[in-house]
Amino acid sequence: MGTVIDEETGEEPACPHCRSTDDCPHLLAVIDRSCAECSGGALFGALDDLRELLAAKIGAALRSGKESWSSAGDAEIAAIAEEARENYDPESPDDVYIDEDMFLEWIAEALLAAGAEELPGSFVEEGGPGQSSALTLLYAAKPARVLKAVEKVLRRAVAEL
Repeated sequence: MGTVIDEETGEEPACPHCRSTDDCPHLLAVIDRSCAECSGGALFGALDDLRELLAAKIGAALRSGKESWSSAGDAEIAAIAEEARENYDPESPDDVYIDEDMFLEWIAEALLAAGAEELPGSFVEEGGPGQSSALTLLYAAKPARVLKAVEKVLRRAVAEL
């Protein structure tokens, strides 16, 4: 992660738990909203597994011929599944499209619901002209516990598709 500042104050973000301005054990997620990617925190190492869990369920349903999704459980996950269905190519049955922007938005909401804390402010990772990224910074006293809770929610959501 490059230099991150709060656009409004010009200050670097500080962990609400240990006050560190560097990466610390409480950093749960650095979500780059400009590029729709996770660029740091505990989520960075877990994101591929969470995405694969979702893609595997959607892929199995698509290969079996499923044509519609129930939004009775989680409307956002159903919308991600519908987007995957619209982009599905039966010629490449193992390639399941997961809209990263939609998925990261769902993940961020799920992390907050599971106890993550969003650092207030308007954070950007500075780059050259036109290269700055808007960031969401999430922290937790116990990031592994929050990630485990989100995985559980995701498993329940895909089971209800």
